[in-house]
Amino acid sequence: YWPLVRQVYAQAVFRPAMGETSDRDVVAEGLEAAEPVLAALEEIAVSGAVLQPSGELSAADCHLAPTLGAFAAAPEGRALLNRQPALGAWYAHVAARPGRAETCPDPRILAP
Repeated sequence: YWPLVRQVYAQAVFRPAMGETSDRDVVAEGLEAAEPVLAALEEIAVSGAVLQPSGELSAADCHLAPTLGAFAAAPEGRALLNRQPALGAWYAHVAARPGRAETCPDPRILAP
């Protein structure tokens, strides 16, 4: 959560959307720290137990989707997420669900 949301999203997306200056060093630190997190989530998605685009929505999906949505709202975050094919496919599926669009607080600050 911390590198994806508090460092990348908060600095690269939220602060600029609120008219505040972002700290690009914090974004870079967050991106670096996010890589092993995304790699671990990719392994989980590849294993097939959870995070499956064709599976039923689980608690894991509901907890992880907003975090990845925030992270992917930053172009740099989206690029890192797209390097993880299984995780990226899962996120694309979850992000396309009707409930996701209905609960997105502001499309300028969360990724579709």
